Amino acid sequence: MLKYLSISNAAVIKYIELEPCPGFNAVTGVTGAGKSILADCIGFMLGKKTTTDLIRSGEERLSVSMLFSEIGPDAAEYLSTLGIEAEDGEMLAEKVLSRDGRTSCRVNGKTVTKQILSSACGVLASLHAQNDSITVLDMRTRIGILDSAAGSSPLLKAYKKCYDECSELSKKLAETRKNESDSADLKEILTHRVREIDAAKLIPGEVETLTRERDLLKNSEKISKAVDAALRAIYSNEKGITASYLAGKAASSLDRIVPLVPEMIPLCERLRECVYELDEISSTLKESVSGVYREDAEARLDEIEDRLYLISSLKRKYSAADIDGLLQIRNESAEKLEKIDKSEFEADELKKRLEKAVSSRDSAAAALTGARRKIAAEIEKSVLDTLEYLDMPKAVFRIDVSESETPRPDGYDCVDFLLSANQGEPMMQIEKCASGGELSRVMLAISCALSSPGSGKTLVFDEIDTGISGSTSRKIGYKLLDASASSQIICITHSAQIASLAECHFRISKSEVASRTESSVSVLAGDERTDEIARILGGINVSASQREAAFDMLDKKDRGNT
Repeated sequence: MLKYLSISNAAVIKYIELEPCPGFNAVTGVTGAGKSILADCIGFMLGKKTTTDLIRSGEERLSVSMLFSEIGPDAAEYLSTLGIEAEDGEMLAEKVLSRDGRTSCRVNGKTVTKQILSSACGVLASLHAQNDSITVLDMRTRIGILDSAAGSSPLLKAYKKCYDECSELSKKLAETRKNESDSADLKEILTHRVREIDAAKLIPGEVETLTRERDLLKNSEKISKAVDAALRAIYSNEKGITASYLAGKAASSLDRIVPLVPEMIPLCERLRECVYELDEISSTLKESVSGVYREDAEARLDEIEDRLYLISSLKRKYSAADIDGLLQIRNESAEKLEKIDKSEFEADELKKRLEKAVSSRDSAAAALTGARRKIAAEIEKSVLDTLEYLDMPKAVFRIDVSESETPRPDGYDCVDFLLSANQGEPMMQIEKCASGGELSRVMLAISCALSSPGSGKTLVFDEIDTGISGSTSRKIGYKLLDASASSQIICITHSAQIASLAECHFRISKSEVASRTESSVSVLAGDERTDEIARILGGINVSASQREAAFDMLDKKDRGNT
């Protein structure tokens, strides 16, 4: 409930404070005293569009503060979703409108957005005003009304979980399918690249090996001649005089003088080692010649040139420096292909998951629709009973719950409040067919139907008596009094029949202070309250009979007749 309200610099209001009681509060005052400004400021906190014209002349900013207390668990849970903690069951909301049009908002001392502040205040209070966008007439609010009355919070949570899952999966699937479309040509390119490089059967270091072999084959004759000459000089020739022969002969000659010159022994050994080394060199040379000389040298050269050309073409095509670079490109392409294939698999899996999630969402939505239609029937009966009591016996009220094809965060349902105010008139949305007085009674009937013990919500009615008088006004007053058993009621009214039933009565007055008009608020009791009720009943001068009538109204003697 609203525990405290303060307003600074709003039109004729310089500064006022209001501390409503938990039950039924009435606010009265002469025309122009500032009652409508009070409603405008409450609407300002609830998100109603407000211009800088509301700021008091000569001032730079308008500020409104609302302190809510005894916040219930459902409201506290909703506030927590906004990032607001109701410590000790209280919440302080503050909003400032500057002359330059900028707005600042704070909740519990923390800066918040306008949307968060209006949402936070909206769950704790509602404003029902004449000729205004009454919150009940908003689609989302109508759905919220049914869910709150039906206690559908668990069903709504279950649906919202499914809805969020479907949204996330749909987003992922769309992204995956877009990637698939974008990757179709790339997949073809990558597949060809991998196959082409694999078909080449590349071996690291192959170019160097092939180049050396090609050079050897091209110079095989030159190499063969040089090796043959070396062999003839080292090992064998037609004259028999070779380096090996001469080294062996020298060693034998020195052997004969070893007994005489022992120092020759090391030289003899070295000469014999030379013979062995020359023999090994000869063998190696023979092998090298056999490796260089091939009968199919020309054919082999063609093979090597073709192979080197293929490798060179691949390097040029894929901008690779060497075979290692080509193999790296091949591996990277294979990895990309694997990701594309994986993406295609993920798309299939996402589609299956989405189908399952949609089925769960539809089931959850159906449960919500069922709960809403059930409570709608109960609310319809309660509203019709109240409208009959409020002198609208021929009114027909219906809550139409229809399913749309497009899912929303709060379900598939569209909810309309339909009314036929008089017999023979067609059913229409209440904002399109009801007069001011009829709309006030419908709003009150809906509020009474939705009020629940312990809800603690603050319902503000601005001039609900417009277009209504006499016994109907009194009945509205009693309905407001009944509704105050479960909700805090603040009624701004010109009706003595209504104001006299309030548990707390506030009067807004205006006076001149330092040559400026200022509004003030006072709590009425005893004779002051009787005088105020009499003033509303009478004209310029209050008569004794009007005071007597006011006293009777305050005594509620007519309750048994209503």
